[in-house]
Amino acid sequence: MSATHCHGTKVGDGAWCWFNEPRAITTQGVTIAGWVGRNGDIRVASRDLESGGLVSNVLHPQLQVDDHANPAFHVRRDGRVTAFYSKHAGRPLYYRTTIGPADVSEWGPERALTTNAPGPYGFTYPNPVWSPRESLLYLFWRGGTFLPTFSTSADEGESWAQAQTLIVDNEPQTAQRPYVKYREGDGVIHVAYTQAHPRDRQTSIFYLRYTPGVGWQRAGGADIGAPPFAPRDGDRVYNAWEFDMRAWLHDIAVDSAGHPRLVFATFSREANYRDHRYWYARWDGERWVKKQITGAGPSIDPNGELQYSAGIVFDQENPEVVYLSRRKGRFFQLERWHTHDGATWRTTPVTSNANNHVRPVVPRDHPDTEPLPVFYMAGPYNSFRTYETDIAVVQAP
Repeated sequence: MSATHCHGTKVGDGAWCWFNEPRAITTQGVTIAGWVGRNGDIRVASRDLESGGLVSNVLHPQLQVDDHANPAFHVRRDGRVTAFYSKHAGRPLYYRTTIGPADVSEWGPERALTTNAPGPYGFTYPNPVWSPRESLLYLFWRGGTFLPTFSTSADEGESWAQAQTLIVDNEPQTAQRPYVKYREGDGVIHVAYTQAHPRDRQTSIFYLRYTPGVGWQRAGGADIGAPPFAPRDGDRVYNAWEFDMRAWLHDIAVDSAGHPRLVFATFSREANYRDHRYWYARWDGERWVKKQITGAGPSIDPNGELQYSAGIVFDQENPEVVYLSRRKGRFFQLERWHTHDGATWRTTPVTSNANNHVRPVVPRDHPDTEPLPVFYMAGPYNSFRTYETDIAVVQAP
């Protein structure tokens, strides 16, 4: 790789949001990551795990200067990789597939998704999820009505079923825009969400799951019927009214027992969102156990999106480990936090120099070796349209 940056290595200039997943994957000995360049390019790069060699490419030049447009990846059964991306509330939702397995140097033609929920808002937040029990590719996104929407493909993108709405905010006096994270584990699709943007209303954290051949359920197995669902149809993991706070989801993982785990941030409008707090929640087989981890500091966008925490993610291969960014002195720094019980933690610094290090990402399906490549945004972040950040990678413990 070319230049060192922030105790890590610069991959390219740009940014990403945290609701398009997966942003980074490992397959066939390479790690692939995608982001939006400062000029609006949809960019992708791969890093060879043995040699460290870097291959970069542009999927779509100057699509949009907006960090909501970053690509999300699906590794196909033949080893090729498909990237999904769109403008922020734009049309259409594009996707392209590599010509060869795990090789980002050559891509097939750009295609467009032909189905969506009706409405004026286009597409945002693509999340491809493979269902191995059904041999079916699910693609989730925020649709034309600003609501979570999905379609399925039995041929990995050659054709798509008609789009369906997944969640409907049934309180019409509030903004209808749930924010959702998805994760497959042991053939089950786990879904966690808020009922709205926390700027707009008091937001709780909810959970539901889909098991092929069984249906949609709460964590304890209670059947909830078929979509679309109201937010309260799922488990209320974190009750915003109980704590008089607002919450925003950051990541979801599945542990070795097949149980979901969530990390999220909370903050108070009354405190002008200056004091963000990270939380860790897990289903223990009978109930949701949750505990605050640590303070995170203020928003990384203090003049605009006051609910933009610096970021916390799971190591998906070991969800007892999270990587988080929090304010330490003048800057946001990355740390590794490890727990065995969800209550006590061992902390290891990852960065410490005079720069901001935010929105960490751990590649999916990485090998069980150390050190682990952790990607992040480095530098000043002014807004989701005026970011001056780079994408960098650090070898973390």
